[in-house]
Amino acid sequence: MKRLILLVLLVVIVQVLFAERVLVAAKCDDRPPKVDGVLDDICWESAQVVDDFTQKEPDENLPSTERTEVRVVFSRKDVYIGVKAFDSSPKGPTGYLARRDSSFASDWISIWLDSLGDKRTAFEFQVNPAGVKRDVYWSDEERGDENWDAIWDVAVRISPGYWIAEFKIPLSQLRFPKKANQEWGFQVERLIIRRRERSYWSPVPKSTSRFVSLFGKLVIADTLTSSRNVQVFPYLMAKQFYARKDEIDPFSRASSTMARTGVDLKYPISSNFSLDATVNPDFGQVEADPSYINLTAYEIYLQEKRPFFVEGANIYRFSIGGGSLFYSRRIGRSPRGIPDDAAYVDVPDNTPITLAFKLTGKSEKGWSVGILDAITPNVSGNYQDTLGEMESFSAEPLTNYSLIRVQKDFRQGRSAIGAIVTSVSRGSESANLDFLNRNAFAGGIDFRHRWKNDNYEVAGAFVMSRISGTTEAIQSAQESSARYFQRPDNKHVTYDPTRTALEGYSFKFYLSKIDGSHWRWEIGGSGVSPGFEVNDMGYLPEADSLNSYLWLGYHEFKPTWIFREFEVSANYWNNFDFAPERLGWGMSFNTYATFLNYWFFWTDVSRNSESLSWSTLRGGPSVYMPGSWNLYSSLSTDSRKVITLRFNLGWRKGDEEYNRTSLSGSIVSRIWNNLTLEFGPTYNFGDNPLQYIAEVDNRASHYVFGSIQQKTFSLTLRVNLAVTPELTMQLYSQPFVSAGKYSDFKEVQNPLDKVYANRWYQFGSDEIFRTDAGFEARKRGSADILSFADPDFNFQQFRLNFVLRWEFRPGSTVYLVSTQGRDNSLTTGQFSLSTALQHLFPVYLPNVFLVPFTYWFNV
Repeated sequence: MKRLILLVLLVVIVQVLFAERVLVAAKCDDRPPKVDGVLDDICWESAQVVDDFTQKEPDENLPSTERTEVRVVFSRKDVYIGVKAFDSSPKGPTGYLARRDSSFASDWISIWLDSLGDKRTAFEFQVNPAGVKRDVYWSDEERGDENWDAIWDVAVRISPGYWIAEFKIPLSQLRFPKKANQEWGFQVERLIIRRRERSYWSPVPKSTSRFVSLFGKLVIADTLTSSRNVQVFPYLMAKQFYARKDEIDPFSRASSTMARTGVDLKYPISSNFSLDATVNPDFGQVEADPSYINLTAYEIYLQEKRPFFVEGANIYRFSIGGGSLFYSRRIGRSPRGIPDDAAYVDVPDNTPITLAFKLTGKSEKGWSVGILDAITPNVSGNYQDTLGEMESFSAEPLTNYSLIRVQKDFRQGRSAIGAIVTSVSRGSESANLDFLNRNAFAGGIDFRHRWKNDNYEVAGAFVMSRISGTTEAIQSAQESSARYFQRPDNKHVTYDPTRTALEGYSFKFYLSKIDGSHWRWEIGGSGVSPGFEVNDMGYLPEADSLNSYLWLGYHEFKPTWIFREFEVSANYWNNFDFAPERLGWGMSFNTYATFLNYWFFWTDVSRNSESLSWSTLRGGPSVYMPGSWNLYSSLSTDSRKVITLRFNLGWRKGDEEYNRTSLSGSIVSRIWNNLTLEFGPTYNFGDNPLQYIAEVDNRASHYVFGSIQQKTFSLTLRVNLAVTPELTMQLYSQPFVSAGKYSDFKEVQNPLDKVYANRWYQFGSDEIFRTDAGFEARKRGSADILSFADPDFNFQQFRLNFVLRWEFRPGSTVYLVSTQGRDNSLTTGQFSLSTALQHLFPVYLPNVFLVPFTYWFNV
């Protein structure tokens, strides 16, 4: 006891001299607190109490309007944080029931633990007065990963005049150095939503871009040991599929039943390194990917939703010009080796993952390490060809995906250097899969450095890549939409169909003022060489690019006139290829503002110049594309209200007849304390006079365009019901309709002519004819007949998901999932919502039922 009193006195002296917030945790091994939200245990009586909170919003630097008391005690296995939040409102604190990890307008208590003490990373634990839990992993000072899930406990109790949150956080869920006395970064935030008041124990100014490095200090005067127990998560998934049997398709089934088992393992190698492994994992998605129609040459980037990959994904993040070195949806993707003559195919929807593991952690000397490896097996299938013959084929080869990411911090995390290596190896000898690269490698370094009280930052990266395989594979890479080496006017890159390897590099660099005043700026650039290729494990839509930019912004943090805060900024950029030839330029003006009534507004106005595009003709010559004006804007109401509205507007006006408008919005209604309804329609419409249709090879290549009138409508509905914080139900549905009608067909004739009209030859009504197969077009006086399919489309889709989730004990959960879907298409390009729904809903609805079950063992 005397030792504790002396330590507290020392802490007070340190706080006075150095103005650093310090809290000393009390040891409590004999009788650790019972987590019941009362704080009446003996342990709490000996704990130091801190209560000096400072507002960040709305009145910066003023004391919090309500008192908040914080205590911390620890045992051999756990850290306990007790927070007593006084509340003078007659109605008490504001808290609503919802599923775990939901983010919504409510009172919240948030705890951050920078247990490594590196001033860069932290573990966040949140709870609201209704007992809803959230947890977030923070990295790179201010980047939060909401997909991180830990196993911890909290109890909440509301009493007249205050509410209490009592946290129990196992040491096994944290990472910390192995030393006699621990000094962790520590922060507590209290959000009082009715006042929009956000206050912190260790003050956080509005003007700063720092966060973790501003934490106070938690002193644990003891040697902690992390549990070396293996955490085991075995699971069982039962799946039942019902559909209408297709009498023509020999592989069609009316129903099927499947059961899968697997196991996830978490093993703490040390107090600051852990190993995660999964065998035959369940990667089923609770919510389907959004519907879309892609009329571009580029792949659509889809969000990762599989738990093994979303948790801790920030460790492997390494961005490059316009893309990333790691795109986890490459692992377990749909099999691609479908034979060209297949009429009907029997193949799995996704490639299974035999084994995957992750090793992550940070050493006491500041080395961050992330290692990931995954193995997918050879996938075989059967198909019936167009002649009715049955054949088997290899759809995806045995593949190993590897990634190693390391980073070394200096100057308490304000400077760092790092490196990354990714590798993909495929083992198939099947000629059917010769279009896939056998090996793909990428490796690079990066750095960052902050100085002058973290007001300025400089950062950069350099990466090299190499792919190898058959001539077919490397030819496919050269002809892909990322580079189009075969284009006839390509003078600065050699197209070689006999290549068996392709190499390239990428770089980026920026210098910025990120803190210290109202004015901020950034100048930078990036480059992706023509041969750079990382799409085996990463995401790269386009290579052969050199970009530079300049950004300047002004941020006002204090209430002024009708604004609570606002920012205005301007941006200018230039784009080149590696010839180098200027492709185009652009500039934008942006502003966002929070009004005094807590409505929010954002807008972006930009101008894109006429551009030289080498990708528009999908491997044909480069073509000048018209410039455009663009406007994007969003307005949302106060999220504290029972009904919250949001409206979004997108508008684009091209220099030559292009126009596009996008309208979307959402209505979020809190019907009861535990029931919310979200209703969000989206409507896009417009005309594009230069929509690519086809390349017709008729003794010479002809590139056919058309004017498309496209309309798309979707409606997203979400219903969330929480019986308790552990027992929740969600309903998700989305009808989607998109139709495109083509007219004014034209052929490219002088793609680089300065006069817009001279670049195209538009077919007259007597030069184009509809046939059973589509269209035929012929210029006057020409013998060439251009035949192409009817490009009109009318696609309809409906998705319905129901999820029941019950976390019956920490880390152990059972789900009941029902998924239904309809797809339909019509031959007309006319858009009619009522007609589309009349055709869509009579379509038979396949049903899929899933019952995933996981149980946590700490052995």
